[in-house]
Amino acid sequence: MTERQVSTRVRTLEALWVALLPSLVTLGRFRNDFVFDDVFVIVRSDFIHSPARIAESFTRHTMVASSLEGAVGQPALDTYRPLPLVTFFWDAWLAGRETWAYHVTNMLLHALVCVGLLELVRRLLPSLPGFARIALVTVFALSPWLSEAHVWINGRSDPLLAICLLAAVHAALRTPTWASRTVVVVACSLALLAKEVAVLALPLVVLAASLRDDKPPPRTIRALAAEVAGPAVALGLYLGLRLHALHGLKTHEGAAQLLLAARNAPLLLVDGMYRTLVPSDYVLRSLRDDYAPLGAEWVAACTLICVGIAVLAFRTRREAPLIAAGLAWFALTIAPASLISTTLWPGFGRYLY
Repeated sequence: MTERQVSTRVRTLEALWVALLPSLVTLGRFRNDFVFDDVFVIVRSDFIHSPARIAESFTRHTMVASSLEGAVGQPALDTYRPLPLVTFFWDAWLAGRETWAYHVTNMLLHALVCVGLLELVRRLLPSLPGFARIALVTVFALSPWLSEAHVWINGRSDPLLAICLLAAVHAALRTPTWASRTVVVVACSLALLAKEVAVLALPLVVLAASLRDDKPPPRTIRALAAEVAGPAVALGLYLGLRLHALHGLKTHEGAAQLLLAARNAPLLLVDGMYRTLVPSDYVLRSLRDDYAPLGAEWVAACTLICVGIAVLAFRTRREAPLIAAGLAWFALTIAPASLISTTLWPGFGRYLY
């Protein structure tokens, strides 16, 4: 057996491990019934069970799929996530109002994310031993908190977002060609259509191009413009579709909500880092109720921690660029949950995903 064949076999076995292990560990999901938004989107609503309405997923806010639409009307925060809705149409065609197809789809999405993450770790840290690489991805794959995104059926917007962003980063890390740049545009567009958080992750897709092994220094303005073009085109297409569908870009209710979100932001970042790094039992949370009792001393302490970590990451960005990039990815993609922390919106683990 040649060295290349051995390498291919090892990569295949590693991919199977990180894909199958979380699938097997979470087989209990098939005992779960529809809960929370699942009930209003899948059970009580006819939207996803009417294939002729699939195009409406791209022309109205996400609430169009919910039986709550008539009672709630235009929600306080606009959500435009047609990609998850389109996948629900497929599940509904397979299983109607039974749970099994929805759970299978979520299981496959999480497995794909784990394989994509494994390949990204392999690409960015080629000298990392195989057992360490697998261990890192396994921690992600089996995290109790992250299970909220892939075990809960209506949490799938986050795995979809992760898959598309991983595809965009993988394409950005390749030697630039028309094919790789096309993949960046398509993947970024789909990520945006999966969840709004992708907007803040687009700069990091551009940053990924600077981590290519074949990237000759220095980076020219022309090369940088070519790297920015893909995510920029995707953002333009997304904003056009969103503006057409929602007739505006409502992201908050007023200045008071923004101030409260800014107050909660350092609490959220430190809370998120702790839950990500320290294993703990999962509980359903309402961030609004968790953060409201915390006084100014908690906000100040968490702010100092965030500033300290940011300064350390900036000072070591040349020696450890991946750490700085990872912290930036974490902070930017969880930041929108600061707005969620100002209202009754149960959940936390899916924001970490």
